[in-house]
Amino acid sequence: MIDIKIVDFDWNKDINFAEYCKIIRTEVFVNECNVDWHIVHDGRDSECYQTVVIETETDQPIGTARLRDSGQIERIVVSASHRKQGIGSRILEHMMERGKQLGCNSLYLSSMAVMVPFYEKFGFSTRGEEYIICNIPHYWMELNLNNTN
Repeated sequence: MIDIKIVDFDWNKDINFAEYCKIIRTEVFVNECNVDWHIVHDGRDSECYQTVVIETETDQPIGTARLRDSGQIERIVVSASHRKQGIGSRILEHMMERGKQLGCNSLYLSSMAVMVPFYEKFGFSTRGEEYIICNIPHYWMELNLNNTN
């Protein structure tokens, strides 16, 4: 298993970590998924709890996520070269724990349709019908934190 550190940070104070997140989000969402840059970089980062994942051997950023006070998890992403190594699971587990610490009763997110089975493994359930964002099918998903350990 790859050795990583998960770092929570303040978007306005930790400029290097903020830049790491921008790079990873651009790499994956803009370059791989063809999502408009302005949608990915929406100017709301200072309102969110931020997390970045650093590979300890190289000290390079390889993943990120953010969490709103409302319980919405957003911008969960892992660099292409580090997928299928459990990093996404560790990010999601971290965000779930962070949501509990913040007193959220439930967490929700907008999942690409292809990622629904991943989130279901953690207890998330789809809510509503499929919808399209930037030509990519999505589902709203929710997790009741009162039903988790």
